[in-house]
Amino acid sequence: MPSENFQTEYREALNQTLNHLQTVNLLVAQIEAKMDDIRDSMQNLSQIGEKIATQKKWLITRDKRKVIYIGRSRNSS
Repeated sequence: MPSENFQTEYREALNQTLNHLQTVNLLVAQIEAKMDDIRDSMQNLSQIGEKIATQKKWLITRDKRKVIYIGRSRNSS
C-alpha cells in the first residue's frame, strides 16, 4: 500500500527533523551558557586592568623622577 509507505516515511522524516531541532536547541543553550562565562571572564579582566592602571598611576605619582612599567620585559620587540 503506497499510502502507508508514504505515511511511514513522512513520520520518520518528521521525527528525524524534530530530533535535529532538539539537538540544535540544546547546542544553543550550551552556547548561551558559554557566552555568559566569557562575559564574566571579560568583566573580571576589565576589573583587573583597572586595578593595574590605578596602581601604575599611584606609583608614577609617588615617584615622578622615573616611570615604572609593570609586567613588561626588556626583551620584548
